Amino acid sequence: MSIWGNPVMMGGSGGGGGGVPLLTRAQWNALSTAQKQAYGLLAIQDYNSGFDRGELVYGADYIASLLTASEVSSILAEAMCENYRVGIATWGNLSLVGSSSMEIETDGSVHFNGDGMSAYYDLGAANTPVTNYMVFKSLSSSAISRLISNVYANSSGNVPGLYRNGEYIYYTYYSGDTNTGVSAVDGFHCIAVSNAGGGQSSTFYVDAVKKGALTPTNVGRYSEFSATLLMGGNKYGGNYDIKYMAVVSGAEPEATVIANMQSIMAYYGIS
Repeated sequence: MSIWGNPVMMGGSGGGGGGVPLLTRAQWNALSTAQKQAYGLLAIQDYNSGFDRGELVYGADYIASLLTASEVSSILAEAMCENYRVGIATWGNLSLVGSSSMEIETDGSVHFNGDGMSAYYDLGAANTPVTNYMVFKSLSSSAISRLISNVYANSSGNVPGLYRNGEYIYYTYYSGDTNTGVSAVDGFHCIAVSNAGGGQSSTFYVDAVKKGALTPTNVGRYSEFSATLLMGGNKYGGNYDIKYMAVVSGAEPEATVIANMQSIMAYYGIS
């Protein structure tokens, strides 16, 4: 048996790529990074019926999670620009709104522009502890636009997150905004929010530096990136190039968040 899970070979006279290994998603997930990267073309099967039964990947190009300090089982979504495909409805387990208008830039980042574009993860219930990560560059310094939001309702204390106001990145909940002093328009930045839940601390980070904390009344059910389209959010869509977004279960502690941000920043060349 192969160390890679005894793959079945596809292909042959039916036209199929000259023998492409086939693994189930469970078999693929069980492989180490080195084992995944030992493959060339590989088919990963998710379903046993219907037209779309999985995906075709190239193992040698596989990139391991950048959340090096997180428990693997806690990573709910991780969207890397290297894995984005134009027109897809989901990206790294995030749901996309307005995906038909999203574009890939020359540097590989994904362009979000306007109120009708966002990415989100449904946590299933409000006040669920969660940590969010994002790598972005703002292409505009006009008006106000959201970056990371966990909207519960548009009322005092209920919208913890990060946003751009003019040139700068702010951390906030409704009726309480603080300027981090970091420009959003001078290149790519890595940001993060760790939410412990309603009535508990939300902590905000920019480029692996803790910028402050607030105590929101409630934290929303949805972790949203760019526009806030769910749970009554006031859209505030951004004009952003985005390279990375992630959602992790639980309010990760400061040391974990900073270690993850340092890993993400090193990968994307952010100083």
